[in-house]
Amino acid sequence: MTFFLQAFVTLFVIIDPPGIVPLFLGLTRGRSVRTRRRLAWQAAVVAFSVIVAFALFGRVILNYTQVQLAALEGAGGLLLLRARDRDCAAAVLDRVAPGPVRRMIWARLHAGEPGPFPAVYDPVASDRGLQAYAVSHGLVIVRRETARTVPGPPGRLTSAIAMARTLVARLSRGRLTDAHDELLYVIRKPEDRFARLV
Repeated sequence: MTFFLQAFVTLFVIIDPPGIVPLFLGLTRGRSVRTRRRLAWQAAVVAFSVIVAFALFGRVILNYTQVQLAALEGAGGLLLLRARDRDCAAAVLDRVAPGPVRRMIWARLHAGEPGPFPAVYDPVASDRGLQAYAVSHGLVIVRRETARTVPGPPGRLTSAIAMARTLVARLSRGRLTDAHDELLYVIRKPEDRFARLV
């Protein structure tokens, strides 16, 4: 019984239902009750799957990312982050496209899926921003990768979006990249808590 209670409290704190409910309601505003239910179940299944995967394969994942268990002993020892890069051509198109256009494109490319979500790109959600944040908070970037997502299934609309991204990248003279649109980071605390990053 004690183990069950400890596990329940730990998972309750990690999942944080009181903190997630307002976010969920905000992201699903305007959706039907049926869609909200489906999204809630989908989120619960994904969260459960992640917890089970880490329970079963946590050591393998930590070894692969070259993170030692000692680095996780403090709260918030490891951060796995996947974010849309603010400084890419796709993000600029996402920010400047009017709402009705974004909804029409989303409906054509992702029929039946929830979205589009608000186009909010904080300055920290960029390569430079994430690196500056890590340095200013004394964190170590263990791994950094980029990914280029395909806007949707092959077709004229997908080709038009790809051409628009290329055009934005060229007009910005390389300031906005089309080589990637997502950033993937593994960030951790330094193994020596007295270490300083220069």
